[in-house]
Amino acid sequence: MNDMSKIMREVKIFMDENRFIYKGINVSELLLPHIYTSVFNKNKSEGLIKEIKNIAKKILLYLPYRNLTIKKHKFSFRKKYKFLFSFGFLMNDHRHSSLLKNLIKKINKEDVLILTDKKDVFIFYKERNYSVIYLHLPKICSENNNMFNDFDCIDINGKWLLGKAIPKIKYLDILYSKINIETVISSQDFHIFDQINIKLGKKYGYKTITHQHGMINEPHPGLFKYVFSDKIFLWGINSEKRLRGFVDEEKLLVAGTTKFNYLLSETKYKEEYITLALNPISKKINKKIIQKFLDLCRIINLKFQNEFKFVIKLHPGLDKKEWLKLIGNFNNEINIIIEKENNKEILNKSKILIAYNSTISLEAMICNCSVMELNFGQQNTSKLLFENLEESIVFLEDIEKEVIRRINNKKYNLNILERQNDIVHNEIKTFDINYELELLSKI
Repeated sequence: MNDMSKIMREVKIFMDENRFIYKGINVSELLLPHIYTSVFNKNKSEGLIKEIKNIAKKILLYLPYRNLTIKKHKFSFRKKYKFLFSFGFLMNDHRHSSLLKNLIKKINKEDVLILTDKKDVFIFYKERNYSVIYLHLPKICSENNNMFNDFDCIDINGKWLLGKAIPKIKYLDILYSKINIETVISSQDFHIFDQINIKLGKKYGYKTITHQHGMINEPHPGLFKYVFSDKIFLWGINSEKRLRGFVDEEKLLVAGTTKFNYLLSETKYKEEYITLALNPISKKINKKIIQKFLDLCRIINLKFQNEFKFVIKLHPGLDKKEWLKLIGNFNNEINIIIEKENNKEILNKSKILIAYNSTISLEAMICNCSVMELNFGQQNTSKLLFENLEESIVFLEDIEKEVIRRINNKKYNLNILERQNDIVHNEIKTFDINYELELLSKI
């Protein structure tokens, strides 16, 4: 299993040794998510398809460059906007886009300018008559012009990412020098498009705000330590605790979040699922977890006479076809529901969730599902999430005993659910968007 502190040390070494400045901003930092992923996966062999794609990218880097296409709706340089929203994710990406969508809905339309490199975002807000600018770059084109070819420290995918970023920076640098705005807001500013907008916003003297988009690791916060904005809006006091010592405390503001509001439901679901959430830790560990979960399913079926259904919830980063095949190799007798989406129904129908180091554990607590965190003998990276829930951190070999106890002992399980509710309050200050709006008005 990869150690976050070791991964981030390697990321820091790369960032310290490689500084590429373009239009006054450090563009090497745009590669933070890419370098992190590369270090995380460095011992994994690439498949043939990925190797072919890399060869294709090397060729495409030298093809004639096609210009960035700009589309605008209702935008004017003469108009003053209070807020520019950097929208670098697809509309249906609830992990990121919901953070901005819910906020934009509550702000006067005339005060909002939306900047995006996603076509569906442009169409969505154009149809609703917002001021919006869309930056489109063809997928098969990259502006390289030999700018990064001599840097052996950057792999082909890194050069490709920077080649796609440069034309956006060129255009946006001019845009930011001319527009009349007060504040730039992003969903998470270590991602490429958001980072470009936040850095250019700061360059031209605008206020900048970003958001916490996901669960922050412990004891090391990983990429969350990189906050380029003036302020980061955090979910709750636990997130603030996780970032202390890593991020300047003046940047930290607890604002709550509306990211999980879609989970809240007045409908009373029947608690019929026992659910395993798989995270992209490593294939070897996940195989071990699946085999143990299938053993658990067989025992629960016998003991409770098929009262429960069983679900394996795949992380968005896992390939569903690959894991369907793998799970099928282990199992030909238990009916397993395998899902990547549909969190609301799955979690509200789950009596018990078994997970490891994932935001889905918090989502399950919000849905009043009894949560168990797998313990692999290392320091638990969700320590604050399971504070005062020692019995919920369970070794793989003990999950059968703990699941049966929670099903049989209603008083024991109810006590766990009550303590989980206290933790949810520490993780999320409020689900009310009005608190964030109040903070915005004071900045």
